[in-house]
Amino acid sequence: MGRKNRNFVEVTYSTIDSDNSIVETAISKDDDPFTSEEKLKSLLERNIEGKPNLILGILLGVNEVVDNILEHSDGGEFKESDRTVNKPGIVSIQYCNETNHLIITIWDFGKGIVETLAKEYDDLSRKEVLLKAFELNVTRHRKIWESRGNGLAKLKEFVLKSNGSIFCETNEFKITFSSLYPNGYIIDIMEEIKGTHFEIKIGCSDEINIYPIFETDTFEDFFDFENNSTIFHIKEFIPLNSHQVGIEIKKLILEQIKDDKFIRLDFEGVEIFTDSFIQQVTTILSEEIGFEVFEQKIKFTNLSNLLLYMVQEKIYIASEKKHF
Repeated sequence: MGRKNRNFVEVTYSTIDSDNSIVETAISKDDDPFTSEEKLKSLLERNIEGKPNLILGILLGVNEVVDNILEHSDGGEFKESDRTVNKPGIVSIQYCNETNHLIITIWDFGKGIVETLAKEYDDLSRKEVLLKAFELNVTRHRKIWESRGNGLAKLKEFVLKSNGSIFCETNEFKITFSSLYPNGYIIDIMEEIKGTHFEIKIGCSDEINIYPIFETDTFEDFFDFENNSTIFHIKEFIPLNSHQVGIEIKKLILEQIKDDKFIRLDFEGVEIFTDSFIQQVTTILSEEIGFEVFEQKIKFTNLSNLLLYMVQEKIYIASEKKHF
């Protein structure tokens, strides 16, 4: 799978999705990461029990890299939505029962990490640029958003804490992070490649405290509701399958917030929903009212495990954007 001449751990994937594998999922437009994420959530729930923080950490970390396909691989300006790439990136995932590891392979065919950042960090050598890409607050948009560019750094910390490893080929280099090389080890590759190829190995043996890594200490606040809150029974709005449904609920929420009321979104009985719907009542709502108001006024109750993971992810994304 992928480049035949690479030195990555070779993983054999079946030609169809199974209980412990996800075949190549194309990422070329905004809805595609949701498809990949849904498959990953199902795979994790089938194979990992009793480790909710580990599962959430995997979802947050993988989301950062998959999202980069749309944000960076064509080298365009930062956009919140309507992102597309000419040549799709690919995501494949395998859970290995024998070693209790998850192996995620992600690759795109864009400019590559070094080429993307080199102009912004022209005071560094190209190897130094690649190492810096895995540090906090490193972005090609640092003159606009100094707090952006944390995804790879947080992924690296999480993976190493799991006893895992990251192999990345990009431009003319291959960089490795592992227990032997926690600060990164770079070698030149024989032939410069187009794009970026990741192989991420995550240990699944132990639960992990992800709060210091992803700064998710605000999560609990969103699930302790006020007794005097206005309740929205979300199942009354089914089917929850579009931005439009989310916008309808969001408008009702905004009307109530004007009256200085607390809002409780009750998801009892909700099993089927789309990412576009959830975005409207989480990240987009947060942008419109400000994260501090969102954190104070909006609460979520009676979420299934799948919904809980998704809402926590969106809260994390919203908390990251509060600095912009």
